[in-house]
Amino acid sequence: MAWYSKALKKKITRNYTATKTTKTCIILHTAASNGDSLHAWFSNPSAAASSHFYVRKSGVVEQYVDTAQVSWASGAANSRSISIETEGLGDEAWTTAQVTALIALCQWIIKKHPGIPTRQMDSSSATDKGIGWHRLGCDGNFPETGILRGRNQRGKGESWSKAYGKVCPGDDRIKQVPAIVAAVGGRKVKVAKAKPATAPRMVSPVVGYLTMPWHGYANHAGMDIGVNGVVGREVRAAFAGVVTEAVSWAKHGNKQSTWAPGRTGNGVKVQNADGEAQGYNHITPCVKVGQRVKAGDVIGHTDTSGQQSGPHLHFECWADANNHLSNYDPQRCFDKYGVLVGSAPIISEVSTTITNPPTIQKDNDMKLAASRTRTKDQTVGAGKTKTIKLTDKNAISLGLTTKGTQFRADAVVHVQGLPGDEAVDLRWIVVDYAKNGSKIVRYYPAERVIGASGISTVTGHPSVTSATPWTVAAGHTLRIRLQATNRSKRNVTISQVRSTYEKN
Repeated sequence: MAWYSKALKKKITRNYTATKTTKTCIILHTAASNGDSLHAWFSNPSAAASSHFYVRKSGVVEQYVDTAQVSWASGAANSRSISIETEGLGDEAWTTAQVTALIALCQWIIKKHPGIPTRQMDSSSATDKGIGWHRLGCDGNFPETGILRGRNQRGKGESWSKAYGKVCPGDDRIKQVPAIVAAVGGRKVKVAKAKPATAPRMVSPVVGYLTMPWHGYANHAGMDIGVNGVVGREVRAAFAGVVTEAVSWAKHGNKQSTWAPGRTGNGVKVQNADGEAQGYNHITPCVKVGQRVKAGDVIGHTDTSGQQSGPHLHFECWADANNHLSNYDPQRCFDKYGVLVGSAPIISEVSTTITNPPTIQKDNDMKLAASRTRTKDQTVGAGKTKTIKLTDKNAISLGLTTKGTQFRADAVVHVQGLPGDEAVDLRWIVVDYAKNGSKIVRYYPAERVIGASGISTVTGHPSVTSATPWTVAAGHTLRIRLQATNRSKRNVTISQVRSTYEKN
């Protein structure tokens, strides 16, 4: 059994193989997501994927699978490889903190698995050993020479992905690999630093999970992304463009065409500069025709309009913005740009009266500020949501009213009565109050606790950690909440929430 002591242990209960195998290589990946964790996605039955590790931009490491066992990240190399997913998109370098974490992690892996040599891999050949990256086993229109070549440019080898042209881990990150490998071997080298972040070319349009693929049934013109029955879930533009349709009059059960022929829900269509378009069905728009949007901009919220059995996003991609019959499989776009369906691109913010939320500053070293334990049982009914207050008057004693101070939080949650294969979703809610009583509510992406068959008490995520530090503005006070949504068919009890706060 091999679990990295410096990682947050978030063991998954599905989407991996428990068989112990001999490891000969480490394969580096990019998650194409700025989410704080991949635990919820890897715990989803529809994911059919996992990795051993995830390294955040902050350098925090999560581990989901014992390194002796098999994760599902690298195709034909699954059984012989240890996979490391990393936070970020396909067009950015690893941060300095990520590079430092990757070096230490690879050193530990190689010590635990002596069959992995400290060398840079040259191909995806089954006999090649060492530290490699996903593109080595991916076919695509990559450069014919140099380190950026793919599988087909290197004379084949094992296939590590079915997606053609997969951007993983991205050119800038691949260029950092030689220096990382050298540092793992003990050499002092200079690793290229990350460039300033650029706007993403594509993001997942909604946080959720794939429920129905393109052509999953006759004439299904898009993919359905489930949102756990949530009405009001933010929907974002997958690509930049101009809004050409925005319909908001349709009610539940409507049978008339709305934003496109045969589409019965409220929705939005965005036309891209290249003449393609995307359609977003069953959402209430918050944009207008003629409005320009960037990838990641909020364009609407899930609703109950049209012909649907429950709230979800129906997402379409058209090759010709003027022809609804030109729709093609959206999965092609997700694969091309290395984006996970349902991943969380950014933190959502909802403002009530303050138009400019406090700026989140650069992440600095944090020190323990306080620790609180709530012992009163909280019952969450089947299918219900409950918000647990972690600070109230305690905000002052925690120092959450100090101007300019940044905070990060961590919680350990004990859930009782959660059946196997069912789940409770947990997410942070931070309410930022100004002196005049106005507020900003920040909702963070949810983490998922999965039940275990035969186990009545399940410790939730060892660390449900805030993705970015919360900064206190002048005259403001923060109130911290933890929201629990019970996805199971029976009541569950949250018996303890221990929250720890760090500040700079």
